[in-house]
Amino acid sequence: MFRIERPVVVILGLLLLATAPAASPAREMAATPGAKETVDAIQFIKQFHIGMTYTEVQRSLPKAVEQDILSYNASENVFMLGVDSPTTENWSGYFIFDTGDAPTRRPERLIELTCSLTLRGRSEPFESIVQKVSDAFGEPIELNISRAQIHQAGWQIPVQAVLTLEYTVVQNPGGAVVDFVIKGPKKPRPGSQPVA
Repeated sequence: MFRIERPVVVILGLLLLATAPAASPAREMAATPGAKETVDAIQFIKQFHIGMTYTEVQRSLPKAVEQDILSYNASENVFMLGVDSPTTENWSGYFIFDTGDAPTRRPERLIELTCSLTLRGRSEPFESIVQKVSDAFGEPIELNISRAQIHQAGWQIPVQAVLTLEYTVVQNPGGAVVDFVIKGPKKPRPGSQPVA
């Protein structure tokens, strides 16, 4: 019977450790909870675009998200739908739909999408999130990091929509709130006159 002596096993183990690839800083950063949740939020908003029907939004929603009851805001004449990630308490989304012209109001087209993310302990800086959004949507058309507590960036995206990122530093407890908002061009309200 073939026997492996203990010193040989130790040497083999050391060789395996020496040849194993070192973890890259990018991999380590991606493993941190804040970085993963940011990527999840960006991937979530990337699935939707302004003008989608309510049915298309429902089909595109990940199966795991939890949905609130669809509500109607009479003063704005819009329907609103809130969703939450069941795997984390750190991010949630909000959809706003315009209404049809039929006497019975119903949600028609997506006109705004918001996704909010809470980062504890400032686990990811503003610049890192801007880079991730730029990787997904292209270069920003606006970048504002002049204010101490709030940093902003904006991207022009398809269907004449604008994606804005607002990063608000929270002092107590330490962390940040990240808001992604996608809005389409404003439509004039019925009966309103265009501004000259």
